Amino acid sequence: MAIRTRFLIVSDTHGEDIPALTSSRVDVAIHCGDLTEESKIEEFRSSLSLLINIDAPLKLVIAGNHDFTLDVPTFRKKVSSASRPLEPELVKKEYGDYGEARQLLDSARDSGVIFLDEGTHHFKLDNGASLTAYASPFTPGLSDWGFQYHPQEVHDFVIPQSADIVITHGPPHGIMDFTDSRRRAGCPFLFGAIARARPKIHCFGHIHEGWGAKLVTWRDQISETPSHFTDIDNNKSTVIGKLSNLKGIKSDTPEMLQEKANKRASHEHDGYLKTSHCSGDEHPKASDLTIRLCIHHPRLCHTSLASHLRNMPKSNLVIAAPLREALLECFRATARLKTEDVDVAAPPDALIDIREAVTAGALNFSIESDGKTAFDASQGFRVRIDFIQIGESCIERIHATEPFFEGSVASKSDLLRLRAATVVDRGSDGEIDDFRWLLSEVAREGRVLPELDSQELDDICRVGETRLDMWERLALVAVLGSNNAAAALRLLKF
Repeated sequence: MAIRTRFLIVSDTHGEDIPALTSSRVDVAIHCGDLTEESKIEEFRSSLSLLINIDAPLKLVIAGNHDFTLDVPTFRKKVSSASRPLEPELVKKEYGDYGEARQLLDSARDSGVIFLDEGTHHFKLDNGASLTAYASPFTPGLSDWGFQYHPQEVHDFVIPQSADIVITHGPPHGIMDFTDSRRRAGCPFLFGAIARARPKIHCFGHIHEGWGAKLVTWRDQISETPSHFTDIDNNKSTVIGKLSNLKGIKSDTPEMLQEKANKRASHEHDGYLKTSHCSGDEHPKASDLTIRLCIHHPRLCHTSLASHLRNMPKSNLVIAAPLREALLECFRATARLKTEDVDVAAPPDALIDIREAVTAGALNFSIESDGKTAFDASQGFRVRIDFIQIGESCIERIHATEPFFEGSVASKSDLLRLRAATVVDRGSDGEIDDFRWLLSEVAREGRVLPELDSQELDDICRVGETRLDMWERLALVAVLGSNNAAAALRLLKF
């Protein structure tokens, strides 16, 4: 006899507190990894407090790639491979001792929190049901994060036929795994293992923009090399909810836009998307179905509704390919930022051409009532570009680093320098997230900042000393270079 069982499934909370998750009682709560953003011990404490406060007798937890201190070999490697020797006491203060994060999670077993290693686990629930769960924190990747394997290598997901639920950090290939760059990040080996085992539920996270849930119907026969093209009967499968379905598109009527806005507001208010698949429900769970869930903290998957594409003036000038590419590179960089305003400076007769080039790749581009250009950024909000005519005093901090049509945009290096000032002035999460991303990009490209004035150096150092971890500070030291040796030394001594 089937026993109704309520699950709360969440992922990628990154150390944040989410009060809505503690409001309803469930039989089983599941966290699909990325408990932290930087794997700091204080973040683990915050996430553990969240888990303990969830009203569930059983709370199953796996690690994610951000939780690298739970992957002790990776943690040791990161410390030993740092460009400069790290003080052991400083590492211990920020990240805990080797194995400390795991010990912290294991200490909460009496509160129902069970940390799962990769493998199969069996549970007897308070409601009388039995639950067999397979768990794996591993994701394909080339970086030095935790629990990763090379994308070209085979990772063996040994999922038994008896598994009721599969909990992984990453998605299977082809299922809610599209990144903002429109590339699939899922693992084909995981898809094959899921297709052969056919669990009742497969839940995962990792790809924030892939948030959603789908009721999948499998075909009768699974192919030798399973894929989402050949082994899922899409005509009989049902999308329960999907982030991209909450975004406005050009063909939407005002009524459709409002309906999407209402759904999004409802999900954000509740803190989760509710769905039921018991007998008597609209979509009852059958033996050949698997519920696929890509779950994240709703604020992290927030998406704004776009306005309609409006007619824009067209220039009669042809933009040369190198100049157009420079503009599109600027667009790609600014679309990654988490703050809304971006400045572009140019002579008046070039503004239309610049606007046309930048918006060539923009999603849901429009010209706003105040004359600003707006488009949807990958983080799910509207970015507004202020095209400023050269000669106005407000552009004095814009440098002509990438010239086109006698205009300029701020390069990533320049954006990094300018963002330091806004972090010091305002210090919002969006500003510091921008600074971190720009720093990683500038460091990856091997760029070194030009000689900065005393105020700029002080701003940069204050950000490094108060808002960055030790690895980020070391990257900032490299970016400052010999041009700003005094500031680099100041950060090294911090």
